[in-house]
Amino acid sequence: MNEGDAVAVEAKGAGRTGADRVRHGNGARPARGSRRAGPGPWRRSLLVTLLLLSFLAAAPAPALAAAAPKPSPQESTQAAVLADRLRENPVHVTDQIPRAVPRSTAPDYAEVAEGIRKRTGVRTYVLVLPEGGTSMESKALLGAVHDRLGRDGLYVLIDEHSVSQAVAFGVRAPAEDAWSVQLHELPYDAGPLLSFERFADVIALGPKKAAERAEAAREKYGSRGPDGGPGEEPDELHIGPTDRRNQSFVTGIALTGLPLLVLLISPYVRRWWRRRRTPLLDAVSLSKDDDDAGPGPVAPRPRARRLHWAEGAVALALAAAVPLTATALFDQTTSSASPPPTAADMASRVDRVVDGLRRDPVYSDPDSPRPLTARQLDDLRSRTKDADYGSVYVALVPQTPDDESAGDTEAFADALHRGLGKPGVYVVADPLSGDIDVVTYDVRIDANRIAFDLPDGIGYDESEKRSADHRLGQRLDKLLTFLDDSPRTDDPETSSVGTGAPDPVEDTALPRLFSTDFWPGLLVGAVGAVIVLLVVAAVLGILGRAVPGLRTAAPGIRVIRPRPGGGGRAGGRNATLVGFDAPTAPSASYLRRTAQEELTALAREFDPDAALPPGLRTRVWDCLDTATLLADRDAGGPDGRVDDDVPAADLAAAVTLARMGRAALANRDTDKPCCALNPLHGPATGWRDAQYAPEDSRRRTIPVCDACRAFVTERPDLAHTRRLTLPSSSGGRGADRVPYEDAAGPMGAARKGVPQFIRQVREYAGVQ
Repeated sequence: MNEGDAVAVEAKGAGRTGADRVRHGNGARPARGSRRAGPGPWRRSLLVTLLLLSFLAAAPAPALAAAAPKPSPQESTQAAVLADRLRENPVHVTDQIPRAVPRSTAPDYAEVAEGIRKRTGVRTYVLVLPEGGTSMESKALLGAVHDRLGRDGLYVLIDEHSVSQAVAFGVRAPAEDAWSVQLHELPYDAGPLLSFERFADVIALGPKKAAERAEAAREKYGSRGPDGGPGEEPDELHIGPTDRRNQSFVTGIALTGLPLLVLLISPYVRRWWRRRRTPLLDAVSLSKDDDDAGPGPVAPRPRARRLHWAEGAVALALAAAVPLTATALFDQTTSSASPPPTAADMASRVDRVVDGLRRDPVYSDPDSPRPLTARQLDDLRSRTKDADYGSVYVALVPQTPDDESAGDTEAFADALHRGLGKPGVYVVADPLSGDIDVVTYDVRIDANRIAFDLPDGIGYDESEKRSADHRLGQRLDKLLTFLDDSPRTDDPETSSVGTGAPDPVEDTALPRLFSTDFWPGLLVGAVGAVIVLLVVAAVLGILGRAVPGLRTAAPGIRVIRPRPGGGGRAGGRNATLVGFDAPTAPSASYLRRTAQEELTALAREFDPDAALPPGLRTRVWDCLDTATLLADRDAGGPDGRVDDDVPAADLAAAVTLARMGRAALANRDTDKPCCALNPLHGPATGWRDAQYAPEDSRRRTIPVCDACRAFVTERPDLAHTRRLTLPSSSGGRGADRVPYEDAAGPMGAARKGVPQFIRQVREYAGVQ
């Protein structure tokens, strides 16, 4: 016999002892009546002797009675009522907790109980009552119900959370192990039905396997795990409003953060990657006669438009994927395992109490403990009939957060008043907590006195040692005395403000995913994307300075990759070429910004003390000096910043000189001229016949950069479309532009070679 069976037998024996003592008391009455006949002397002596022997034989009885306490009449009444319920149906679901266990779910519990019978042959009796729904211990209640029902089987007590107790009477079933498994393996929010299903599954395993599983569950999830520390916590099955707000917040962050990361970081990284350069650039073998051999393969120009479209497409895809994914992942709609109750579930208890109050002004819930004796009930009824201020209705009914009124006593009283449709004093006394609440409807008593001046000793049990009945009888008597002594008013008054219980579906429904913290999440996602961009920029900047292979050049630089088999004739020399990107019609702001970047880059890359050939050092220095003369004209000397009043043509000349200096420094070559179509492209890599002006159909041989050479080779008649134009000195825009060689200033000398260009700039600046 396991521990659960022993406890069950003990509870069962205690019930029989109490019943036997009741019957013994009833049997003593005829003995008192028989003494009137008067026995004879010898019979009297024999009777005394027999009584003495009986007394000695019954001496241990008080000890046995003390070992098995007798349930109170009130408790016996509750057990008898529950036994009657199970006699009608082996599964009884109370109507007191419809928000947690609606009565409409009784077939689900009956199905699980029937499954136990089919798999094990054990008949199962199920009681679903609110937690603490009896003043007896749960095992004692099940034992008392079993005694009154008189049927062996598995008795299961379920509350609004889980299986709270289970005892096997006269059958072999691992009740205690099954109870332990569902207690440890399931999270607290699993709900009573899932808990009962897990309990039934373990019962079907049999005693041996059930014991092994219970031991494993206690080791894994118990207060002390297998390693001596706290055990694991089962994963929760439902989320609450706080969790939903967190989900909304994360969704908002992802919806703006991810697309913005693509739109911000991808172009920045791509630009940084294009600007990188290594100390030793890739070489392209060219000879003096290579120009006649035709153009070799050149690196394609970056297709920025395609990359931009790709980035936009990715960002758009992320913006669409985030809400779809979040909706699929965060698909919870309720925070509770309880199914939504029907209207009949929510009205069942109120209808039952109203029907009882129509027959009797004092209603004591039959499924709950009976705190009042029959005499106290009679006294209460008689006092309510004598009230001169109106009718008094007393409902001894538990009030829990999972009942139809969500534990709001005034809402429950309002429901009773609507059901009865009669004015009066409605008293709601909770037999479980002992609380008493009073609500008046159209009676001649000062409503403020009832609402605010009710003594605490009446509303709450203030005794130091609370009894099982919470002294409800005495306190209800004091309440009626208080009502009798209350001042009367001429006009009937009501103390209720018409409260209503929350809707059970809305009470457990989760907020919509795209609400609450979703909107702050959108802002945080945008700010977070900017912060990540700044971090990426800082990291790339540090890498660009710390790692020699990742040093970056100014914007617009383009490295020309080696041409396969591009070696020239014997004696030809290798040259490392660097090309630059530049628009055909740059704006003044572009030229000013680019001039600042190019001058800064050239100043950083040129070290006058480095071991450079004299001619190369002189050429690079002259380029830096003349470019600074054009762009940085402060009277006090150069300050490293391009002046705001520098004309666009002078800015273009400064950019050209700075880029030619950078190319010469990188290539170790000072012989290359500028690209004749667009000097901003840097050094030329060959000569081609091209139509230089749209009005002149003749072709002239001009030096061109690698990119222009590829274009002119294919379309020499459109070469003029790549010629650099600059804003006119009038500052106009659009069509008010002039070819660079016609612009005021030294820019036209760029076609004549770098030395002539430098001399022209010095003369223009007034420097010899």
